[in-house]
Amino acid sequence: MRTAQIVNITSYHFCPLYDTYFLRDGYREVCANIGVKGMLIFSPEGVNVLLAGSQQQIDTFIVHFSQDSRFAALTYKVSYSDTNPFNHMFVKRKNHLVPSDIDVAVDEIPAPHLSATELKTWLDEKKDFILLDTRNEYEIEFGTFEQAEHLHIRKFRQLSEKLEQQENWKDKPIVMFCTGGIRCERGAPLAKKLGFKEVYQLDGGILRYFEHCGGAHYKGDCFVFDGREAVTPELKPAHLPTGE
Repeated sequence: MRTAQIVNITSYHFCPLYDTYFLRDGYREVCANIGVKGMLIFSPEGVNVLLAGSQQQIDTFIVHFSQDSRFAALTYKVSYSDTNPFNHMFVKRKNHLVPSDIDVAVDEIPAPHLSATELKTWLDEKKDFILLDTRNEYEIEFGTFEQAEHLHIRKFRQLSEKLEQQENWKDKPIVMFCTGGIRCERGAPLAKKLGFKEVYQLDGGILRYFEHCGGAHYKGDCFVFDGREAVTPELKPAHLPTGE
């Protein structure tokens, strides 16, 4: 029997939203009434969800959220903790879900998704490809895939500049990954726009990989954007890395 009382969910969905201020104001009241904590971001290009609460609170939110047909198809990555990792509830309206220095729409040059099990198979078989961690250096210190390359970025806006320096990667398959997948929704099309020929994005990011494949080929934990700091491959709260 699970002893943890708090359910943590994350999800995102890129879709045109023309009523972002209305959604922001309405869901401030909805979330306050339900009692969930975390962050809900609305943008003209979609929605990003990071919430935590009791099972009943989370179920109530999802039922309410799914009544809007634009959000009905969302799938949620789920993990558990003994305490709520958020202290407050923020509902915000932003111009972009993922800031980038190259304005490329996620559907302008689409990059196919690679499932967690497919990535594991590629790694098991030692397939020749670039596995690219698009997160910043601080996040990577907590853990990453054993085979992963990264570009020593401090902010996601640096991704295009760093990619342009990797001419030797342009003819090799590249699988991009991040925490939950949202940054790769912009990063993978960006890479294709810059001339990389075969680009994939890990569906659901590291968190979905943990859900389906555990810690296979992964070293360490995964940084998350809440009070837990990081989660283990078993999706349990992890401790902060110790400095030297």
